[in-house]
Amino acid sequence: MPVFVPTVPRREMAVDAIVTVHYFEYAKNYVFEGEKHDFWELLYVDKGEVEVMAGDTGYCLKQGEMIFHKPNEFHNVFANGVVAPNLVVVSFVCRSPAMSYFEGKVLHVDGDERELLA
Repeated sequence: MPVFVPTVPRREMAVDAIVTVHYFEYAKNYVFEGEKHDFWELLYVDKGEVEVMAGDTGYCLKQGEMIFHKPNEFHNVFANGVVAPNLVVVSFVCRSPAMSYFEGKVLHVDGDERELLA
C-alpha cells in the first residue's frame, strides 16, 4: 500500500481582516487632507489621475495604477484640478513580512486584474 505524505503549502501573505472596501467618484478638485492607521491600504485609480503623498514622497497615479500604504504611514490624496478621478480603496490587516515588497512602489494593473478591481 502506498504511503501518502501531505505537503503543506507556505502562506506567504495572509489577509487577517478586510477593514474597508470603497469605490469613490471624486470631483476634479477633490482634496483629502490625509490620515494614518495601523493597517494596510490599497489605492487603485480606476479612472482619471490623482496626486498621492505616502510619507514624504509624492506620486502621480494614472488610470490603471495602484499604491499600497503601509501601516502607520501618513498618506493623502488629491485630484489635480484637471481630471476627475475614480478610486478603489481597500484597507486590510496583513502581518506577513512579504508585504514589504509593496512599500514605495506604484504598480500598473492590466487585463484580468483590472477587471477584478473594477
